[in-house]
Amino acid sequence: MRRKLWFAVATSLWLVAGSAVVAQEWAGRGRLQGEIKDEQGKPVEGAKLTLRIGSGRVDPAAPGPKAIFTNDKGKWVIGGLAGGAWGVLIQKEGFIDSEGQVHVDEFSPTKPVNLTLKVIPKEVIAAQHESAQNAELNAMLAKGDELFVAKNWSGARAEYEKALPKLEDKLKPAVLKRVAKTYLQEEKFDQVAAPLEQALALAPDDAEALRLLAPTYYQLKQTDKAIDTLKRALAITPDDAALNKLMVDFLVDAGREDEAKVYMAKLPQGTKVDPASLLNIGIRQFNEGKVKEAFESFDRVVQENPGLSEAYYYRGLTAISLSADSKMSAADQKAKVAIAKADFKKLLEIDPNSPHAADAREYLKSL
Repeated sequence: MRRKLWFAVATSLWLVAGSAVVAQEWAGRGRLQGEIKDEQGKPVEGAKLTLRIGSGRVDPAAPGPKAIFTNDKGKWVIGGLAGGAWGVLIQKEGFIDSEGQVHVDEFSPTKPVNLTLKVIPKEVIAAQHESAQNAELNAMLAKGDELFVAKNWSGARAEYEKALPKLEDKLKPAVLKRVAKTYLQEEKFDQVAAPLEQALALAPDDAEALRLLAPTYYQLKQTDKAIDTLKRALAITPDDAALNKLMVDFLVDAGREDEAKVYMAKLPQGTKVDPASLLNIGIRQFNEGKVKEAFESFDRVVQENPGLSEAYYYRGLTAISLSADSKMSAADQKAKVAIAKADFKKLLEIDPNSPHAADAREYLKSL
C-alpha cells in the first residue's frame, strides 16, 4: 500500500576538487538527508528508501542508486544525485508504504526532509493475514481435489486433513465430507463414519452427510442406526425417492415390513422398488399367513421385473395357496390356478436351470 506524499527540497553539494563524475544519467552532485518518525514521534529505524530519477512512480528495478536505510535515530542521507525531479519510496514492515516526489538542486543548500510513517491499521493486517491464510487453504483444498480426481485417495485425504485445523467451524463439514469420500472410494467403511459424525456435530441438518452416513452404518451392520440416520435425512427431504427406496431396503432387511410399506407408498407412481426387498416382504407375509398381501407383493415384482424368474415362482405358489381358499368362488379359484400354471411355465421358459425348476415341474404335473 502506498500513500502519496509530495514535497520539494532544494539541495546543494559543494564542489570538491578532484571529484570523480559517475557515468550514470541519474548521478550528480546533489544530496538529500532527513529523518523519519512514527505517529508517536519515535524514530523509525531500518526504514528503506528507494530513489529513482523522474516524476513517475518509483520502480525499484530501474537504474538508480542503491536503497538506503534509516539509522537508530531514524536519520538518513544520500549523495551523488543528479539535479531534477526524483521519486522516493519509503518502506518499513508494519507501516504503510509512502511514496512522493522531491526536487534536487545540485547548487542550493540542503533542506532536511522530515517524514512521518503511519502504522498499518490492525484491521488491515488482519485482513491481509486472512487473505494469505485463505490462499494457503484454497491451495491445499484445490490440490486435494486434484488428487481426488486422479484417484489418489490417500494423497487427497492428506491435503484435506492438513487444511481442517485451520478452517472455521462453519467450513469444516464440507471438507470432512471430502475426507469421508476418500475412505468410501477405498471401501474402508469402518473409517467413513467418524468424519461424517464430526461434520454432523457441526451441522446437524447436513443432508449430504446424512445420505453418506446411513449406508455406511448399513455396511457396518448397524441397521438400526442406518434407519435412524435415514429418517433424519428424510425429515429434511421427505420427497426424495432415492432415500425412500433405501429406507424400504433397510426396513425389509430389519424385518420391519409394515414400516417399509409406509415408505413404499410414498414413492412416485412408476418408481421401481428393489425386487429383492419386495420378494422378502412377500415371503414374510406368506409365512405369517398374509397370503393375499404376499400375492400382491409378488405380483408387483412380476410387473416391475418381468424377466425375474424367481418372482414367477413365488407368485405361482401364492396363487395355488389362494386357490385353496374355500371362501373364494369357483371362478376365482380357477383363475388363480391358471395364474399358477402360467407362472411355473414362465419360470421354466426364462430359466430352465433355476433352483426352483424341479418344483415348478412337479406343480405343473399336479395342476
